[in-house]
Amino acid sequence: MPAWQSVGTHRSCVEGNLFVMELHGSIGLTELAELLLPQEQLLAQYTSVLTLCDARDASMPSPEVRKFLAERGKRIDTQRLYSVVITGSLLLRTMVQLVERAALLISGTPLRTAFVGCEAEAWKWVDASRQMHPPQRRSADGVER
Repeated sequence: MPAWQSVGTHRSCVEGNLFVMELHGSIGLTELAELLLPQEQLLAQYTSVLTLCDARDASMPSPEVRKFLAERGKRIDTQRLYSVVITGSLLLRTMVQLVERAALLISGTPLRTAFVGCEAEAWKWVDASRQMHPPQRRSADGVER
């Protein structure tokens, strides 16, 4: 796995079209925007982007963070984004699903998020998703061919 980049108490790394992030405690808007920047860069480079979010140690997102995530769904191409979230928290899972619904209302595109309880299940999801959505670079003009 490539080198991790830290943003406050959180961290992320990129490998091909896979974006991995770990959330530890609460996250503010500035931290979240910085943490998600590599994912947005991947969306510019690849036809599909996989995201593994380890949220086992995450706090509940603030209303501002939830609003940011919902509005971000309008700005980025969520049709090419596939995510898995590791969490044992039913409350956090429900919050993510509420953000997904808000993003659907704002962007008209559903988010594709799976939930798992452990890291091993998340990596199984990544392996299966890589077979369905292998790393494929976008053309230089950003148009898929």
